[in-house]
Amino acid sequence: MTTEEIKIVKQTWRNLEGIDPTLFGDVFYSRLFIADPSLKKMFRLPQEVQSKKLIDTLDLIVKSLGRLDEL
Repeated sequence: MTTEEIKIVKQTWRNLEGIDPTLFGDVFYSRLFIADPSLKKMFRLPQEVQSKKLIDTLDLIVKSLGRLDEL
């Protein structure tokens, strides 16, 4: 990724920080399972827990964009 692309992703991510992780996860997983219902069996954790893990993982990735080799 270019420096400009990383900057855009980080700015966009900051705009999403205030969104409730459960709501974010609900939208993400609803769309995922509509696209491929067979994936639902892969996610056995309660939705609140799974949504928190999704947000935490995305946050780690976004914060590491300039240092992907460390990720």
